[in-house]
Formats: sequence, C-alpha cells, structure tokens
Amino acid sequence: MNDWPEVSQADLHALLTAYGGSALLYFYSPWCAPCLAITPSLRDIAISYASRIRLARVDTDANPSMSAEHDVEDIPTLILFKSGIEIARTVGFAARPALIRWIEESLQRTNRS
Repeated sequence: MNDWPEVSQADLHALLTAYGGSALLYFYSPWCAPCLAITPSLRDIAISYASRIRLARVDTDANPSMSAEHDVEDIPTLILFKSGIEIARTVGFAARPALIRWIEESLQRTNRS
C-alpha cells in the first residue's frame, strides 16, 4: 500500500526530517496476533488521515536496530512524531475509535504548546 510504506532506517530518517508534518510509525511483526488485529484499523487511518499524517510500518523482526533505537519493547507500538520529534506513544491493541482519539488528542496537545 503506497500510503503505508514499510520503512528502513534510511527511509525513516527522510520521513521524520524531510517531512515537516506529523508521522505515525507502526512497529509490528507478521506473527503478532495483536498486530494482525490492529492492522485493518491502521490501514483505514492511513487513508483517512493521508493529508495530515504520514504513516509508515517497521517490521521489528527485520529491523531490530530500529526497534532498539526507538525503545520498542512490545508490539504493536505506535509512535507519533511531529516535525521529527516524538510527541506520543501507545503500546498494544486498541480499537479504531480509541486510535483516532489518541491521535487527535496527541496532535491537539502539541498544537497548544
């Protein structure tokens, strides 16, 4: 899916620094049941938020150094960045409404700062 790319370390740097807006990084593994359960909601969010947030995926098995660099200990982990800086993080399964609420509240908090 083009609006939801798998990223490497080099891609991630470009995503977080070249793009001045918000980015949501999804750390997952193909064998992870909660990851499989959250994926459809994240696909929908990637489409509906395409004009506001860049969403990218990181396979923790294929990219253990990226997981370590971002202190990812459990999956799924979602990290929200704004202008290359981490502004929020959530770990574990959440339903689509809860994910949207988390994104909106996180973005609103940083807009008030």
